[in-house]
Amino acid sequence: MPSIHFKRWLNNIDQSKFEVYWFDILKRGKQSFSKDITQLVDWESRKIPYIKGEYFVEKNFPYIFSKVDFFLRVNAREYISKFIEENNIDIIHSFEMQSCTYPLEKVLMRSKKPWIYSCWGSDIFFYRNFSNHRKSLKKILGNITALQTDNIRDINLAKKLGFKSRLQIILPGGGGYDIEKYKKHVTPYNRRNIILIKGYQHKFGRALNILQALERIESKLFNLRLVIFGAHSEISSYAFKSSINFEIYMKGDLSHKAIIELMNKSIIYIGNSISDGIPNTLLEAFLTGAYPIQSNPGGVTEEIISDKINGCLINDPLNISDIANQISWALDNKIQREQAIIRNRYYSNRFDKKFIKKKINHFYQDVLNADR
Repeated sequence: MPSIHFKRWLNNIDQSKFEVYWFDILKRGKQSFSKDITQLVDWESRKIPYIKGEYFVEKNFPYIFSKVDFFLRVNAREYISKFIEENNIDIIHSFEMQSCTYPLEKVLMRSKKPWIYSCWGSDIFFYRNFSNHRKSLKKILGNITALQTDNIRDINLAKKLGFKSRLQIILPGGGGYDIEKYKKHVTPYNRRNIILIKGYQHKFGRALNILQALERIESKLFNLRLVIFGAHSEISSYAFKSSINFEIYMKGDLSHKAIIELMNKSIIYIGNSISDGIPNTLLEAFLTGAYPIQSNPGGVTEEIISDKINGCLINDPLNISDIANQISWALDNKIQREQAIIRNRYYSNRFDKKFIKKKINHFYQDVLNADR
C-alpha cells in the first residue's frame, strides 16, 4: 500500500544491507519513492478474455470473485508465489491486513520464508469481531514470523488470536519523524488560535460528534478558528449549516505539510473514531504542540495519554456530552494545557527517525538471524 506512512517506513531501510522489492498488490502503478527500489507493477495478465459483469462481481462480491479469479487472470497470490520461488527473497513483509495480507494467505501458509506483518489501525481490533475475518486473522497471525504494531493493545490481541513468535516490536506505523525539523517550526503558544478537527466520517471516523459537541459549547469558542481537515461530504454538509463558522478542507485538499502547518498554529487537536491504533495525527499533535483530545478505542490511546495530564481522552466516541465536556475542560485549563505540551514534546523524542531507523533495521536483522 503506497501510502505516506509506507513511504516513510521505506526511507528507514538501510539499502546497503537490504535490497528491497515492492509488490504493487493494489495495482496503483509505478510510484515515486525517494529510495531506488525494484517495483513489481503491471503484473496482472489475463488467462481468458474479459467477461461482462466481472468488474461488478469483483467490487460487490469479493469473496465469491476470489473463488473464480484464478481461472480468469494471473492473481496476486499466483504472481508473488512464482516471484518468491525464482528470486532469492530472504524476508517477506506485508503492510496492512485486509487488502494486502488476506490475498496472500495461502502464500504465507506454504512459504518457508520469514514473514513480517505490520498491523495498521483497525486491522485486528475491529475485524476480530467478525467470524469470517477472525478465521483469516487466526490463520495469518498463527503463521507469521514477526509482528510490528504501534501499540501494546494489538500485540495482546494478536497473541489471543494465535501469534506465538517472540519477534514483536512496537513502532510508529509511519517510521518516525525528523524531531529537529518539527522543533524549528513550532509556533509560540500565545500566537495560536485554532481548534483543529480531523474530519473523518466513515466506517470508523466520528467527526460529526465533535462538531455537535462544539455547538454545545459555542459560547467558549469566541476568537478561535475552527478548522476541519480531511472532511468527508457528510461533515462538510453539516458544517455549512452549523451556527459555528467552520473552515472546511475536504479530504485530499491539503498536503501533509499544510496539515502540519495548521497543527503548528493550533491550541487543540481533536480526533474521534470508534476504532484505530495510535493515529499518526495524534503523534504529530505531540510534535507540534497542539493539545490532543483523542478517542480511546480498546484503551489504545491511554497508552500514551493520561487523561487531563498530557491530553484528554474520549472514552465514548458516541457520547456528545462527554466530548463537549472534555473540550470545555481543555479550554478552561490553560496552565494544564501548556504543561501537557512540555510533557508531550519530551515524550515525542521516542519518535525520532534516527532512533526508529536503527530499531527497524535491527528488527529486520533479528528476523533474518532467527531463520538461520
